[in-house]
Amino acid sequence: MKKIQVFLLMMFTSINIYSFGGGHDSLLFDGSVNYELPKNADCKIKITAVNKVEIKTYKLVKSTSCGEVFTDKTEVTNVVDKEMEVPPGSDIITGPDGFARVELWDGSVLLISPNSVVKIDADFCDKYGLKLLKGTIYNKIKKILGGGGYEVSTERAAIGVRGTEFEVTIENDITIVKVYESKVEVTPIMNDGSNKLVIKAYEKLIEDMQSGKITAEEYSNKIIKMNEIMEGSRKFPSVMVEAGKMVEVTYEVSEVKDIPADNDKWFEDQKFNK
Repeated sequence: MKKIQVFLLMMFTSINIYSFGGGHDSLLFDGSVNYELPKNADCKIKITAVNKVEIKTYKLVKSTSCGEVFTDKTEVTNVVDKEMEVPPGSDIITGPDGFARVELWDGSVLLISPNSVVKIDADFCDKYGLKLLKGTIYNKIKKILGGGGYEVSTERAAIGVRGTEFEVTIENDITIVKVYESKVEVTPIMNDGSNKLVIKAYEKLIEDMQSGKITAEEYSNKIIKMNEIMEGSRKFPSVMVEAGKMVEVTYEVSEVKDIPADNDKWFEDQKFNK
């Protein structure tokens, strides 16, 4: 696989660079700034249809001040409304009226809906991973992508594929996965946020028993399960979700069910093909 030279010149001509840390007086700056570029020259990540999108990139910058060398983390921010390449490690942020179509070097396509935040992993060119922090992303992934697996992760789940079409949404702290072609593997992720959902489920369980919605036996069985989750002794297996199906992920993966017939296919909007 060839090495990539990520396009940054256009970004640097119209954006501000903010420095974090480093411990030196910017008034005494007397050196040069060097940006670390991705090493994979074929790894092109390109926005081809866009409206009101903010690209936020984090880079390590080496500078010299008073004869000393410092390494700082800088934030590069640019609001774009035209076609451009995006370096790995970037955040793609859409507002209420924003959207983006992102094309990868192998022909794979990502569509990002309004009010979304997608973080492209810094090592995306090698491991093909990104994180959905907010909103919705539609993924149309080619099987030839590096010959390996592509993964979308959220706070609740990791969704791994080799070639398929699927959608991931974050809604009320729940991850929703819908598959339109082939299949994906969904793995729940336990963290502090998941534990909070377990506590909420625990409180709801008590309410259901007190109101008579469940029996004492059902309550007892579910409490045992909750305790095992909180103790970390209960392991949740991955779930395969096939085309036409969907799941919801909290601290565990829900039962697989059919995608509703009236499902919103927002990703078919012609604005993504402009």
